[in-house]
Amino acid sequence: MKISAIVVTYNRLKLLKECIDSLSKQSYNLNNIIVVNNNSDDGTKEYLESIKNENIIPINLNENIGGAGGFYEGIKYAFENTTSDYFWVMDDDTIPSNSSVNEMVKAARLLNYKFGFLNSYIKWWKNNLPCNVPGDLPSRWSDKAQSGMIKLTNCTFVSVLIPKYVVKEVGLPKKEMFIWGDDLEYTHRISEKFEDCYMIINSNVTHKSNVSGEGERAIYEENSFRLRMNHLWYRNYIYIDKLYYSNSRFLKDIFHYIIVTVQIPFKSKDKKIFRMISVLKGVFSGIFFNPKIHYPNSDERKQ
Repeated sequence: MKISAIVVTYNRLKLLKECIDSLSKQSYNLNNIIVVNNNSDDGTKEYLESIKNENIIPINLNENIGGAGGFYEGIKYAFENTTSDYFWVMDDDTIPSNSSVNEMVKAARLLNYKFGFLNSYIKWWKNNLPCNVPGDLPSRWSDKAQSGMIKLTNCTFVSVLIPKYVVKEVGLPKKEMFIWGDDLEYTHRISEKFEDCYMIINSNVTHKSNVSGEGERAIYEENSFRLRMNHLWYRNYIYIDKLYYSNSRFLKDIFHYIIVTVQIPFKSKDKKIFRMISVLKGVFSGIFFNPKIHYPNSDERKQ
């Protein structure tokens, strides 16, 4: 198995260095490490350009196109410009254990190399408890539990292995989503066409995120950047509801977000009008949001 790691980064140089270091120490050798730099201004570009390792490939973008755009560009590049047959996708705050990818390789062999995606078992760095826990488990989630594999419907991009033939079939992540939910949409799209999608319990990674995910984001969000982007979260999740779930869930979530809007004046500390507008803007735009699927230009291997 030839594997390219794909890391998307934005202004987290210290974490990026730790991520790259952990990738370089994998017990299973990676074909290359592709780092998509979303126009960071913290010295990331200079650091990447200073690395004297031909297996580490920097893609320095001229603008921040969000995590979704970064994964779009990284997977597209790996598909069109490397000899890799598998793409190991992750955020810059993902710190894999030394055997993370090797455990996924073992699982791939058990599956005769026929699967949609393989997801790592993710732990939060602050307390070592599971995080980014996949929801919506399929009815046969435990079919291969004795082999350390839990069947999934979707997962996040914190650490997921995707075969090249799957990308060729389902296309690329939807860059128009910019941030939040693009990973769930993409992996859900995969699992609809490829039944064998699993979390690999022995493939451990640490997620060094400072966001716990607790509480309704429009009410309690304190980070100014995340608050400015808040409408995208509501837009994208309404869009995912529309694509993959029942009309009743779609309508239920719209109703829930309207209730959230009503609660903001009573529960939020500041920027109450802005928060209310962000939710309503996101919900309304999510109803009509419909980006098309893009595919890699060529499957010709150039290396």
